Amino acid sequence: EDEQSRRSPSSSSGAVGPDQGGSPSPSAKLSGQPHEAPKEPELWGGLQSLEFEVDVEKDENGLGIDVASLEVGKLLISRIKVGPLLMWNKHHPEQGIYAGDRIKQVNGEEGTAEELIKLIKNLRSLRLTIVRLYEF
Repeated sequence: EDEQSRRSPSSSSGAVGPDQGGSPSPSAKLSGQPHEAPKEPELWGGLQSLEFEVDVEKDENGLGIDVASLEVGKLLISRIKVGPLLMWNKHHPEQGIYAGDRIKQVNGEEGTAEELIKLIKNLRSLRLTIVRLYEF
């Protein structure tokens, strides 16, 4: 990983799961309900945003996402692949997580993009704070 790929929002700086076809592992666990209802939209960087939390258990292959670093210390979800977050989306379509969403916190901790990636890779049970931006 070079210096430019860590700064560039368009380049992946971390893959958190496999890029395979088929079904995710049956060991992937999801909480029964979203942690909390989405908060009212707020302004974030001049754009309206929606913030919500999800609880998810990684499987042996990770979360099933690709992320890119953002200069503000957030992770941009660049792709959802087969894995626990895809299963989350199937079971919780009202709080689905999609490419373009940002991961703001991992288990209540904020940090640099590199620190957030390290937390995701090192922990199995995750509470992700997701931010979705809207343009009007």
